This record gives sequence, structure tokens and C-alpha cells, in this order.
Amino acid sequence: RRLRVNMSGFYYDYKNLQVNAVIGTPPINILTNAATARIYGVDLEVAASITENLTLSASASYLDAKYTSYPGAVVFTRRTASPFNNVSGVIDAAGFRLVRAPKFTSNIGVNWDIPAELGKFNLNASMYHNDGFFWDANNRLREKPYNIVNAQIGFAPSDSWKVRVWGRNIFGAKYYTFQ
Repeated sequence: RRLRVNMSGFYYDYKNLQVNAVIGTPPINILTNAATARIYGVDLEVAASITENLTLSASASYLDAKYTSYPGAVVFTRRTASPFNNVSGVIDAAGFRLVRAPKFTSNIGVNWDIPAELGKFNLNASMYHNDGFFWDANNRLREKPYNIVNAQIGFAPSDSWKVRVWGRNIFGAKYYTFQ
């Protein structure tokens, strides 16, 4: 009862997949139909209780996600002979990777409870890795791989009270988000 290993495989066959696209000046979001897409992958998760108070965990995911048909994909193409560097157009993105679908992600973590006369101390740290993904249907704009490290220190004088101090992305990894 000290080691847990979970593994799962999956296959999705999407029809009428909805995708946000940005068009125009000023830019606006529109919803487009990506027709069909296929996604398959594997997830692996391992958790090990080294002692009663020390747990190590790790997980990894591999994802192969491609449009199988996307005839109306709104994309931007770079123009170098113009002060306006991008021009929008439409392509068939069949065979391109899905937007915001990283091929590989992983996470490792440690959780350590330290019993003391005053209560229980807790140290927790984790690192998330993302190997990057594409922001656009023609796979031109790529988010670079990044790692995010989080940590927290906690103290619980009783089961009713807890105090925690935490830091997210404590090494200041630079990455973009989309809301």
C-alpha cells in the first residue's frame, strides 16, 4: 500500500469541434467549426509513500492531437514587405496539430509532513513541464517549452487551524496564457 501506479490510454474522434479564431482590426474572437479531429494519448501517474510522512509523485502525458478536416481554418501569414506584418486568410488545416495541445507534459512533486509538539509542519513542492504547443491552426506560432516550480510551507497547530505560505512559479518562468 505504498505505491500506486495508474495508466490510461484514450482515443477521441471529434466531429463539429468548435475553435476560437481571432480576426479583424480591432481583433475580435469568432467561433469556427473545425469539422473533425482525432486525439489519442497515454497518461501515467505514480505516487509512492516513502514513509508515513513523505510522499513522492510523478505524472506524464503524451498527446497526439491533429485536425483530420478543418477547411475553414482562420490563420495569419507573415508579410515582410508591409508595416503591418500579418495578413489573415483561410486554409485547410487537416494534418496540423490542434491549437493549445502540447505533445508532452509532466509533473513531479514531494509532500513532507513533519510532526512536532506544537503541531504539524508541511513542506510541499512541485514542478510542471510543458513541452510547448501551437497557438494557431497552421502551427506557425509556437509556445516554447517551459517549467513551473511551486512550493509551500505550512503549519497546523490543530486539525481546525492551518497557516500556509506558498509561491507559484517561484523561478519566474515566462509563458503566455489565453483567457
